[in-house]
Formats: sequence, C-alpha cells, structure tokens
Amino acid sequence: MGLFKFYSHLAKPVARRRELFLLLLGAAMPALLLLPFVGSFSLFVIILMFWCMLVATLYCLYKEKKHNN
Repeated sequence: MGLFKFYSHLAKPVARRRELFLLLLGAAMPALLLLPFVGSFSLFVIILMFWCMLVATLYCLYKEKKHNN
C-alpha cells in the first residue's frame, strides 16, 4: 500500500462527530500536557506535529484493519 493511499483516509470525511472528537483529543491533549515542560515553543510545535502524525497513522491502520475484516 502506498503512502498516498495510506494517508488519504484523513482527507475523507469522518463518519461521526464523536470519532473526530476522539481523534483530535487523542492527538492534541497529550502534547498539550508537555507545554509547561518544554523550553521553547518551536520544540513544542515539533513534538505536537510528530504526535499528531503518530496518532493519524495509528488511526489509519485501525480503519484499514476494520475495513478489511
């Protein structure tokens, strides 16, 4: 499976509002907890982007596995 197809799940509309809320909550909240401990804002942005991509990747894997079953 190519990367374009893999990440194209994020461009599709999320089926339910609850699913979108949980995805955003899982992506942003743990990174926001690090904000007081990170010295620079740019490092925080890098951590936030990395965490969001990790959550998005896990979400795509979950949707792909659920779709294949």
